[in-house]
Amino acid sequence: MNEETPEEAVKVILERMREGGLWQPHGLGLSYIKEANQTVKLISQENTPMSAQARIRMRMLVESIGWSVDETICELIDVEHLSLEEKHIKEMMMRTRDGSRLEVFLWYPIVSLPA
Repeated sequence: MNEETPEEAVKVILERMREGGLWQPHGLGLSYIKEANQTVKLISQENTPMSAQARIRMRMLVESIGWSVDETICELIDVEHLSLEEKHIKEMMMRTRDGSRLEVFLWYPIVSLPA
């Protein structure tokens, strides 16, 4: 059984993403947007030591497959004061500020109303 290397896994993820797509590697506190010409843009990083180390490792990994990482607009996010919803909203705001087209759909649960 052949196991996929980290390089192969990242290459598959990036090649399957559409331009302008958001990528948040699980548990790393990093958010990327795919751009043209084999480039990903780091738009946010949680303000933790683990995320700082992950940023360096991810840049090395992405560059090892021939892609480039643009870190010019990366925003540090203080995770201690943000809920999951607030983090998501902040990332979406950053994405729209970056010029990407964003459509937001709000979903409300359907509840039974008394008859």
